[in-house]
Amino acid sequence: MPRTLDQVALNDWYVVAAVSNLDGGAVRQTRLLGQEIKLFQDVDGRVMCHEITPGAPDRRVEHVAQRYGYVWVCLGEPAREIVEIAEIADQERRYLQRGRIGVATSGPRIIENFFDLSHFSFVHTGTLGGQESTEVPTYSVSFREDGAELWATECRFFQPKASLQAGGGAEILYNYRVPSPFVSIIYKGSTSRPGYNDLIGLFIQPRDETDSVVHSFVAIYDSSTSETALMHFYHEIFAQDRSVLIHQLPKRLPLEPRREIPTQSDAMSISYRRWLQRSGLTFAVDRETAGAA
Repeated sequence: MPRTLDQVALNDWYVVAAVSNLDGGAVRQTRLLGQEIKLFQDVDGRVMCHEITPGAPDRRVEHVAQRYGYVWVCLGEPAREIVEIAEIADQERRYLQRGRIGVATSGPRIIENFFDLSHFSFVHTGTLGGQESTEVPTYSVSFREDGAELWATECRFFQPKASLQAGGGAEILYNYRVPSPFVSIIYKGSTSRPGYNDLIGLFIQPRDETDSVVHSFVAIYDSSTSETALMHFYHEIFAQDRSVLIHQLPKRLPLEPRREIPTQSDAMSISYRRWLQRSGLTFAVDRETAGAA
């Protein structure tokens, strides 16, 4: 698929690799928005990004940054700053990068699944939900930062095992933050430090419209569980999500409300799709109306 012409997509920031992927002089080739790119460090240790076009010289990408241990790239002219996540700097939280996982679907499908409370009981039975508790209580949806961020707050759900440190089932408080169409962060009530939040985040790298890489992290109050156990827990949960996502059709997220009929528990999804509609984004979304050919 050729590089997109969608300026809304081109003017955003995306994670394309962990900085550690480039240690030891490694050169990493990947794809972003349909454009082949390669990443490497120069002699001074700065991360560089070049666009690769067959039959033409490589072209240097001007907008490259390192943040939170990741490499961020903007192929156009940045319309916003890289998302600020102050909690990652909190030394009491344990910060882990959870690797990268390919998913054959669009970025917005992955983001929407991430904040969908209703799937917990059916997809993550025994951990994040259970058949005995399927109702999604009413929560609030709002826009912050002059409409630049979408939030869902006061989301509550009973979870049999909310984390590896959870001693038993409990009602867990969630706040969801979507600061850009391809980034989402959960602020989840900590089971080990009541009144505080653990963070779980997704940075989506859209290789093309229906092919994505998920780069994810956690920033949690858990100093005792081994990294191997934590990674296994989170990867098991995401594997359950992935099995649903790769079979979900259409792969591009429909924005016209009659294409997929929402319910009361889909308030965040409704707002997310409307937000994307207003943004002018055409990449990785489906803007056709119901009944269109």
